[in-house]
Amino acid sequence: MSTEERERAELYSKAVEIALLCIGTFDVDQCHLSEILREPSTASILLQCSIVVQENKDVVTSEHDLLYCSMLQSWRYLAVRTCPMLKGEIVNRGSNCLDDAISESWSAFDPATSWQPLGSPYEH
Repeated sequence: MSTEERERAELYSKAVEIALLCIGTFDVDQCHLSEILREPSTASILLQCSIVVQENKDVVTSEHDLLYCSMLQSWRYLAVRTCPMLKGEIVNRGSNCLDDAISESWSAFDPATSWQPLGSPYEH
């Protein structure tokens, strides 16, 4: 609800940094990560944080640029690691974690459509 562009940019920056901190808590061994992501509410949190980062990462003005770049790179690596697991939960097991995450970011979202992966070579 901020009307000042500078204030809005600062709030987006803080939101991205907080989301990256939250995402960092998911950076665990693969066997633990797959167990964590089986819980729809937990997977939704990871996806919600990823949405915040993806939508606002280019407007961040961090006081610690190197740390911010490192956290972004860790997020990207974690996204690659979690993609097959999340895909399995969403497509194969019918988890609503993606619907929940999108609904938190976009109030007009209608989760009536089932998710299907893209075809080869993308498969995400």
